[in-house]
Formats: sequence, C-alpha cells, structure tokens
Amino acid sequence: METTPRARLANVVNASVTMFFQSVQQIRARRLPATDCGSDAMPENSPGPNSPLDRVHLARQCLGDRELEDELLGLFRLQARALTAELSQSGRLSLEEKAKIAHTLRGSALAVGAGRIASAARRFEELASTPGDQRSTEARAIDALVLAVAEALAEIERIRG
Repeated sequence: METTPRARLANVVNASVTMFFQSVQQIRARRLPATDCGSDAMPENSPGPNSPLDRVHLARQCLGDRELEDELLGLFRLQARALTAELSQSGRLSLEEKAKIAHTLRGSALAVGAGRIASAARRFEELASTPGDQRSTEARAIDALVLAVAEALAEIERIRG
C-alpha cells in the first residue's frame, strides 16, 4: 500500500498522541494511589446518550488541563479528518487496509472520549475479520464510521468555538 501524505500525517499525529498519553500515564502513576491508576481505556459506550464526546473522560485524561484538552482535540481533529478522507477514497484500499484505518481511529477516539467513533470503528474491524464477502455491509459500516466522526468533529468545533 502506498502511503499518501494525509496517511503519513495521520500516522505522525497518532504516534504523537500515543506518546503524549504514555507520558500522561507515567505522570498519573506517580501522582495517584495505585488503586486509582486502573485502565484509562474508555468504555466504548460511556458518553452520554446525546454527546459524541465524553468531556469528563477527556478532562480525566488531561488531568483537568483545559489547554491540553484543546491541543489534544486539535490533534484528534486533524487525524480524524485525514483518516476519514482516506476511508472515503477507499475504492483502492483492501478491506484489511480499511480495518487498519478504523483501528487507528478507534484507539484515538477512545483516548479523547469519542465513544461513538470507537464503537463504529470496532464494528468495522469486526466486519473485516468476518470470513466471506463483506462488500454488501462494508459501505454501510464506513458510512456509520464517517457519520460518527462528523458528529464528533462538530462537537469539537462547538467546544473550541
């Protein structure tokens, strides 16, 4: 698979976000008692029913630092746009390549509290791992994932003003 500039940007952003969260986890491990340092993975169904973004989870991930939240949301926004653009032009990608994109989106979404994206990405990954021809449901799964991303991006724009 040839990597496009958008995909390279998404990979860089994903690596940056991953390194950032590893640093935050190290800080949290030093500041919080061991009983409070459980898994920071957000349950994929945890945002409120009307919210595409779990702000409480995001605040917890960023230790309440609003500037850090804003920076993280900005990075996520760039990555999500690049990856959904890649999926939208997915005629040239295999189902496995699309599943890798969905997996990247899922991890980033869980980090910022975008549970709807994580759920839609998980469903796409499950579809890709199901034996047989998945072309009939693939387009619907991509549409659901792109819609979840659009909702989260709209919420991020609303938050950031």
